[in-house]
Amino acid sequence: MGVWPGRGRSCIAAASTVALAQWVASDRAEPLLQTHAHRDVVAAALTAAHHRDATLAVVVDAAGSTYVRAGACALFAGGLQVGWLSGGCVEPGIARRAAQCAERGGIGWMDIDTRDDDDLLSGAALGCRGRLHLALLPLRALDGVDEALTAWLEGDGALAISVEVDGTVVMATPQRSWRWTLPTAVEAGARAAGDPRDQGVRVGHGRGGGPARSAVAGGGRIGAPGSGTDAVIDGSSRGAGVWHVTWPPPPRILLLGAGPEAPVLLPLLRATGWRTVLAEDRARWQPCAALADVHLGLPPAAAVTAAPPVLAALVMHHAFERDREALAALAPTSVAFVGLLGPVRRREDLFRVLPAGVRTALDGRLRSPVGLPLGGQGGEAIALSIAAQLQAWRHGEIKG
Repeated sequence: MGVWPGRGRSCIAAASTVALAQWVASDRAEPLLQTHAHRDVVAAALTAAHHRDATLAVVVDAAGSTYVRAGACALFAGGLQVGWLSGGCVEPGIARRAAQCAERGGIGWMDIDTRDDDDLLSGAALGCRGRLHLALLPLRALDGVDEALTAWLEGDGALAISVEVDGTVVMATPQRSWRWTLPTAVEAGARAAGDPRDQGVRVGHGRGGGPARSAVAGGGRIGAPGSGTDAVIDGSSRGAGVWHVTWPPPPRILLLGAGPEAPVLLPLLRATGWRTVLAEDRARWQPCAALADVHLGLPPAAAVTAAPPVLAALVMHHAFERDREALAALAPTSVAFVGLLGPVRRREDLFRVLPAGVRTALDGRLRSPVGLPLGGQGGEAIALSIAAQLQAWRHGEIKG
């Protein structure tokens, strides 16, 4: 991911939404690619929801060696792409199909299968042995989809998405649901049509007008800890003709205190899917507030009380008394991951002045020193080590 010319690191996380807003306003179709996490695809989709060319591609099934798994998504809107479904090999073909679906206002299906030897050794020579099954959803045809996406993005709960071959699309949060019936826009025999740019792409009809291959038979969890995705897919047989994926809500993290690590750490966390809450009331570190989703200008104990529910918290004030106050406030909470910045000696010094019950309450949740031992020194290296530990923990690579 790059920084736009003339702009600093503070704009990295927001680049896709800004770029899309400018593109929608100018109605241009100039190629523009960005690399973003799942939540940024959704944020960009909200900006483009009513544009005539905006299509959301959702992976409803995956098999073999693929870049993403079920539940992944990418936005295609004219010449703009936000998110990736491969290493860049198949996106041009997806973009062309997405544009066709947007023009027709109907659902499209794509089966991208590179498991055959012919796909490995000829044509585009993608070098992968996998299959992605995509549903292409034209956003302008989904009236009210911005409400569903906003609810998910703001943490109102998981978003369940159901897509049927007859054109029925359902999105639901724990609070409400949305339902649409769209015309189908399936093109039979796309590969046979001979577009040399679409090697490995199969678009066809199964029974009842559905995709050429069905999703996995029976229910199955794809995206269990360690797989690198949060999505859950309830597969179905070909006869049922319906696919379900669920997006868990974006996890929140509370950063208690900013410092030299924050300008790198906050964009890293956001780019890997976290909603960030920064608690910092010291004037020196106020510029970091622009990098967080939410800023609380409060001291540690008040911030822990005022913050929305969070999955993880980082204590990183570089100030002993503030760290003591933060640990004492976090002890009675249910925050699952509490990271403390600093060496082991600092942790032991803090526990000497904290009540014994604080240490007991944090047992099994406190990571100190926080961060994986990746090597290096300075704020950038520390930020990377913390983001790496959180990524591994969130996806089940680190237990406890």
